[in-house]
Amino acid sequence: MHKNSKKGYYYTTKTDLLVNLGLINKNFSKCRANTSVVAYHLDIPKLVLINFFKTNMDRVNATLKYNVEKFINKINEENEYCCELDKGFVRLCFNTGREDKIRYRLATQEEIELINKCEEEVLKELKIDSREELQYRDKWNTFITESLLKVKQLEGFKDLKFYYKLYRFEVDEEKFEQLYCELEEKDLNKIVNKINNKFKFATIIDPKVYIHDYMTIGEGTIIYEGAIITANIQVGNHVIISPKCGIGHDSIIKDYVSLLWNVNISGNDVIEEGVMMGSGSTIIQGKKIGKASCRERV
Repeated sequence: MHKNSKKGYYYTTKTDLLVNLGLINKNFSKCRANTSVVAYHLDIPKLVLINFFKTNMDRVNATLKYNVEKFINKINEENEYCCELDKGFVRLCFNTGREDKIRYRLATQEEIELINKCEEEVLKELKIDSREELQYRDKWNTFITESLLKVKQLEGFKDLKFYYKLYRFEVDEEKFEQLYCELEEKDLNKIVNKINNKFKFATIIDPKVYIHDYMTIGEGTIIYEGAIITANIQVGNHVIISPKCGIGHDSIIKDYVSLLWNVNISGNDVIEEGVMMGSGSTIIQGKKIGKASCRERV
């Protein structure tokens, strides 16, 4: 998607949206617009190819609007307002006199109406009822060329190189980021739970490390030689405690934490899930390190 200068607005073409959603291949649109050439090189009847593209696009168009709008409505219901879809935009691309540079801007509502009027005139001249029919009548390229010529005759469009229609997503970025993190965490937890239900992981503790009665150590955790662990410690699953680490009393080390060489954790600290502490780093007493943080000694 192309991000506009306005924060929270994202623009994409229908083809790009379909590609990103995995509904069509990147080459689909190009091949559909050149059925004669493709049919010639594949040595198959052109009508077979036209029917193939028509069937697939009918299926995609029938489900795209419904599913995208259903998805957005569901997000907004669960997260108040998060995302809104608007399909009435056009991007204009103008020549600047330099071959390597094109000036882009969004068309105004008045310009969009003029463009639509030009396209309707071209459709009538081609004796075709709708834009969808253009693909199957092998007239798409003709329609685009003729429409562009008509639009360029309008005032202010002389240097127009091409134009294309856009979807615009208006997004509350803060809520969307929060939603993305929640979905990502949900998927990760689902994968982890599947693995944990299928396998049992060994807990490996060097025999020279003294383990007090009043402490718990989770599955899949590794504690190396030289680590000093005091009383009333909780250590989660899949934790790595490297050599020469020291962990003070009443501390909690949650799942997937990595303590590299010579890390010192004072008493009554909480190290949240997924934290990595670099060699030689120190946490003073009574502190909490947030989830998935990375702490290094500088």
